[in-house]
Amino acid sequence: MKGLAAFGMGAALFFVQSGVAQMGAPDTPPPVSMQAVHGPLAAKYKAEADRILKAGETDDDGYVALTYLCDHIGKRLSGSPQLNTAVEWGAELMRKAGLENVTVQPVMVPHWVRGRSRVRSLRR
Repeated sequence: MKGLAAFGMGAALFFVQSGVAQMGAPDTPPPVSMQAVHGPLAAKYKAEADRILKAGETDDDGYVALTYLCDHIGKRLSGSPQLNTAVEWGAELMRKAGLENVTVQPVMVPHWVRGRSRVRSLRR
């Protein structure tokens, strides 16, 4: 049994080590596995893509919204009031941004509430 456990641990360390070795040093750029192919869509949307990337470098609206969501609405567990608040807040944020046809889809999410707990001590 110990031999099987040692084999399993060795195999796990081998795979972890090979995975870490493939990642490289933190300053090393990731290897390029597939070269980008510039087709008609790339040319068609290049100006818009450049504009979006430039706006992302200077605009902090997304970060401000994320900060508000985390700091003011808080945890959003399934079925919780905070989840409903976050969904409505997000929909309203999209409407204020000028998006049309923003809808909130009804979803049935089970909400678990812990019942009474009991502890029973057994002595032998």
